[in-house]
Amino acid sequence: MLLDPDSDVTAARAVEVGETPQEFAAGIRMTMSRLEGLPGVQVYLYDQMPVWRVIRLDTVMFVSTFGTWEGHESAMYKVIATPRGPSSTASCGTSRP
Repeated sequence: MLLDPDSDVTAARAVEVGETPQEFAAGIRMTMSRLEGLPGVQVYLYDQMPVWRVIRLDTVMFVSTFGTWEGHESAMYKVIATPRGPSSTASCGTSRP
């Protein structure tokens, strides 16, 4: 899921991180075009102020928060699926035996 580059929220977020709305939206569009070219990848858009950044690769997730800073400046947490832990079903979609 990516922030809709044409939404009003995108312009507001751009100002928060010190970019112009045009530059920020262009970055989102570039990411969209790269992702849409990958087989099996679907891109979804949303138009609410982002709170979390989640990158999921198979059974591993990388999670960080947004605030009045750019997301890459916040701490990034690595969440790994465990056979019987809370992240095994809720976050990573694996089933418990």
